[in-house]
Amino acid sequence: LLWVQPEALVGSSKVPPPRPADMKVFVVACLLIAVSSMEAAVVRREAPATATGIDQLSQILSSWTDMLSSSTQEWAKKLNPQDIQTQTQAFAEKTKEQIEPFKAEMEKLFQQIVDLVKGKTQ
Repeated sequence: LLWVQPEALVGSSKVPPPRPADMKVFVVACLLIAVSSMEAAVVRREAPATATGIDQLSQILSSWTDMLSSSTQEWAKKLNPQDIQTQTQAFAEKTKEQIEPFKAEMEKLFQQIVDLVKGKTQ
């Protein structure tokens, strides 16, 4: 709302009183805010009627978390630490067997490069 007219700012330091049209706009804005807050209060009173949907959702989430925790406990019981250790050792041995030929080839290639560099420097 613009209460101060540009002419009033030039010559004097007094602020003129608000115009009636400005006051009407202010009153309408206050009424609009009051009505919207009453609408919000009515909606809030009706909210418990729809609480059944929230209750159903919470029951679904509760059953889902119960199922998840029971499944996790079953998996923990099924997993045998000894089996995991045996599988890990077998994997490590298999990987070592596969890497050994590659390591030998790389050493041979490196030695050839060293010999080639030595032959050029002599």
